[in-house]
Amino acid sequence: LEPAVALLALDAARAELWLLLPLVDAGGSRLAAVVAGTTGETGEPRLTLLRAAGAFPTPLNAAGRFTASPALLTAAAALAGPEGAVRRGAVHVVPAGESFVYAQTLFATADRAREPPRARLVALLTDDRIGVGDDIAAAAQALREGEGGAAGALVAAALAEARAAFLALDSALRRADWAGFGRAYAALRRVLQPGGRERP
Repeated sequence: LEPAVALLALDAARAELWLLLPLVDAGGSRLAAVVAGTTGETGEPRLTLLRAAGAFPTPLNAAGRFTASPALLTAAAALAGPEGAVRRGAVHVVPAGESFVYAQTLFATADRAREPPRARLVALLTDDRIGVGDDIAAAAQALREGEGGAAGALVAAALAEARAAFLALDSALRRADWAGFGRAYAALRRVLQPGGRERP
């Protein structure tokens, strides 16, 4: 389990830097608690046990939910492109009120041979909802607005279909397969102009 460091106001009037370590139950099936430690202003170590009162997933289960998210799959594919790479960071558990939020950073590069990956997106998970954004504030806003709902899934599916058509088009071009290029171009046009009139 990966510890996290966060600036939180847990048991004081102002925010302090806390080290957070998640603990799972004996069966490894759910989050049991988070141990939070800080030194605060006095330099004296303080520990706080934040018990998980509900059925919260383990960080490993949360990572699986992030991996299966259509919004994240589409975003990862778009970030990497044909020559790039995407790396997912560790899943961190952060207390939020009486609940917990799971956070994961996506690191990406468009050219894995020349550029190192850098932080490109943040994904947040809570109550089976996922928010994705360029930073934590944007991801939290997406989480509040429910962009991971049905409309988000439809958009993600359309983006995945468009990406697949573009990759087929690009592959056909590289092979000089003009019939395959035409089919991929028509498929891409259908995705990008749904219900629209096709030009000759």
